[in-house]
Amino acid sequence: MTLATVPRYKPDRISEFGDHAVVIGGSVAGLLAARVLTDGFERVTIIERDPLPEDPTARRGVPQGRHVHVLETAGRQTFEDLFPGYGEELLSAGGLIIDLMSDFYHYERGDFLANGEKRLTMYNATRPLIEHLLRQRVMTIDGLELRAETQFVDYLTDESEIGIAGVTVRDGGGETDISAELVVDASGRTSTTPS
Repeated sequence: MTLATVPRYKPDRISEFGDHAVVIGGSVAGLLAARVLTDGFERVTIIERDPLPEDPTARRGVPQGRHVHVLETAGRQTFEDLFPGYGEELLSAGGLIIDLMSDFYHYERGDFLANGEKRLTMYNATRPLIEHLLRQRVMTIDGLELRAETQFVDYLTDESEIGIAGVTVRDGGGETDISAELVVDASGRTSTTPS
């Protein structure tokens, strides 16, 4: 599967699915999932256990959050499809464009790989900056709510006790049930869904 064989994202190809979807996890995967779900649901709620900083600073709960990250071509184009102008916004906020073939040195098996002849550009920035700009863009979408410092507790099941009907969450005000037609777990390595 490559960009040449996969059609680009088009929001008008998604039909209306329902009233409400919930995304557990407000990191990059959760923000991107929530953005796509806004094309098919009236309301989308993101549940994030961590406090969310006002500035692009590393969060304790994000693995490799202090590492520099790159957006390869497919990732960058997907970000652009979902958030037009994202690449330029990232560069304006301090991100860089690097040439993988000449600005990057790869050492393997006792020697460096040779530079390539063809330019292969990649966008490069800190993980907090990439996520911060995504979060800012997501928060401008009508019908989307991001609930920070809210802990996922459990799934709500339907009458058959097989289907998922929402989630139970805990915040400063206690536990609350949130009904939803679809729940996406984007909580990453701390996910309790498998158990």
